[in-house]
Amino acid sequence: MTRYFLNSSVEVLVASYGGVGTTFLSEAISRYRLVNDPRDMDGYKHCPVPPLRGSKHLKVIYVVGNPILAVASLFRRGFHSDQAGKLQYSQWIRRFPNRNLTLEDYAKNGMDLFLFEEHFEAWTNEYVFYPTLVLKYESIHESLTQIREFLSLPPEFVSDFPPQKERGSSLDKIALETLKNLQKMYASLENKINSLPKIFDLSPTARQSVALWESRYWLGGVRDVFWRACHWILAAVSEGQNRLNERKS
Repeated sequence: MTRYFLNSSVEVLVASYGGVGTTFLSEAISRYRLVNDPRDMDGYKHCPVPPLRGSKHLKVIYVVGNPILAVASLFRRGFHSDQAGKLQYSQWIRRFPNRNLTLEDYAKNGMDLFLFEEHFEAWTNEYVFYPTLVLKYESIHESLTQIREFLSLPPEFVSDFPPQKERGSSLDKIALETLKNLQKMYASLENKINSLPKIFDLSPTARQSVALWESRYWLGGVRDVFWRACHWILAAVSEGQNRLNERKS
C-alpha cells in the first residue's frame, strides 16, 4: 500500500518535517492509541502531504518548531540526507544533500533542500483532511492536557509523560555566519511559526477527491508503486536463485 493511503487501523497520525520531537511524542501516545510508526518505518511521519485515506475517526498531531534548530538537529544526528529524500518524495527531481555535507556548507548554498515551508503549508493549510492539532515543539510539555483532551486519552498520559530534556541543538552552538545564512533561508517560515499560538486545532477544510489529481499525490504514489515492484522483483529473483541452489545441492 502506498504511503498516501493510511492503514485504517491507525487512530492517531503524528507528523512533522523532522527534528522537532515527534518520535518521543508518538511513543507516548502509542501506549494508549494505535499510531503511525514512531521510527517512521511506514513512511507516514514525514510524508510531504497528508494521506488521502485514513480511518473516519483519524486525528492528526502536527508538530512544528524552529526550522534552524530542526536543520541543526538533522545534521548533528547525520539524518540530513535521508530526511531530505523523504521530504522531497513528491518532487519530480529529488536533490539529496551529500552525507558528508556540513551544516556550514549547506547554509552557504542557500537552498532549502528539506522544503520545510512547503511541508508546513501542506499539513496546516492546503490539505487539512482530518481534525488536526498543531503544536510547537517548545510547548509540548505544557500542552499535555490539550493533547490528552484532543485524543480522548486517560489521565495517565499526562502523569506518565516522559520528563522534559535539554535539547541537543541550540542557536548559540551555531557559528554566527552559518546562523545568518540559515536565518536568511528560513526567514519566511520562521515568521509564520512565530505568529502562531503555541497550540491550536484545525477542522477539515479540503477534499481528498480533489487532491488525488494533484502531482504531489500521484507522483509520490507512482514512486511508491515503482519501489514496491522493484522489491518484489528482487525478492522473486532471490527466491528463484535459492531454489536453483537447493536443486544443485
